[in-house]
Amino acid sequence: MTQEFEALHVNHTRDLVPLPPGKKAIGCRQVYKAKVGAILNDPTYYRKLIGKLNFPTNTRLDIAYRVQQLSQFVQDPREPHLKATLYLLRYLRSDPILGIFFSNDPVCTIQAYCDSEWAACLDSRRSVSGYIILLGDSPVSWKSKKQETVSLSSAEAEYRSLQKVVGELTWLCRLLEELTVPFPKPVTIFCDIQSALHIARNHVFYERTKRIEVDCHFLRAKPQEGLIDLTHVSLMLNWQISSPKP
Repeated sequence: MTQEFEALHVNHTRDLVPLPPGKKAIGCRQVYKAKVGAILNDPTYYRKLIGKLNFPTNTRLDIAYRVQQLSQFVQDPREPHLKATLYLLRYLRSDPILGIFFSNDPVCTIQAYCDSEWAACLDSRRSVSGYIILLGDSPVSWKSKKQETVSLSSAEAEYRSLQKVVGELTWLCRLLEELTVPFPKPVTIFCDIQSALHIARNHVFYERTKRIEVDCHFLRAKPQEGLIDLTHVSLMLNWQISSPKP
């Protein structure tokens, strides 16, 4: 399950130079906003590139956040957005055969990591949720997506990320049960924000949690059902595995 042919095909659309060793897909200091920079003469070219990049994200979770970020500007792309897209294509060409390894280990364990970037969008100030679910040591589900509403705190943004990964885990566990694939319960979810874990474990509703009351009811029921176990993890480990931050 690799995307080398698709990546090579996309790179033929324009001459690209190899990415220097040690460089990332997008520089950490690059900030992208709507309507900033020169307007492209041919915006359809940018849209075609973004459409092509959506396919490698099915097996290349390392570019999920980058593609999510660049997909926000398909309606009105500018020069900085195209430059970042070409930078990402050079990153794909540097290692086009990178894929996902699935072990044949009969012991099937599930664990998940989730994170969020509070107020990440500079135009709408909506946060970005990110999570990854591992079956054994292999990733089977991941996502980086802007949240539907604005979160007023980092704990609120993190809690919404927890709700997303719990919903995905609920579906995945039911699928494995239908396929008669045994797996241990509860499934461990790692999160690096203590306040979000306290909200999930405390069944009392406060003024600050009324905006996420529906998420609270959904999430708090899952540990009682024995499906999930919420665990705190260090910020650095969670950032390396699941962070939606650049």
